[in-house]
Amino acid sequence: MNRLAIVALVGLAAVACDSTGPGIDSLRVMNAGAEPITALTLTFPDEDVVIGDIGAGQQTQYVSVRHGVYAYASYQFTTVDSVITQGVIDWVGARPLDGARFTYTIGIVQISGSWYLQLQQVTRDE
Repeated sequence: MNRLAIVALVGLAAVACDSTGPGIDSLRVMNAGAEPITALTLTFPDEDVVIGDIGAGQQTQYVSVRHGVYAYASYQFTTVDSVITQGVIDWVGARPLDGARFTYTIGIVQISGSWYLQLQQVTRDE
């Protein structure tokens, strides 16, 4: 392989690994609730975004979202006794938000004995 081909491959690998480049959104999650959130994953139409654990009153670092951040998401998280999957009824007409960096403010609530993740606010940070 010649040097030009090697340089081109290294350049492509660097671009592929860049999580802050143009066209890639970033999302962080703030747990405004009184309960910790465990094993949180957000699902948008074309992508699952693994967030992980967030203590009560804590905020994550930004994570890359390659296909855009939406005004709402599906959630999967763990409570003491089970994995909760909270879906979206439909994504018809949904489009990614304008902007580059966002914060979801969420909290866990219990309604009629069942746990739900409640999206309280979506903030455009950039």
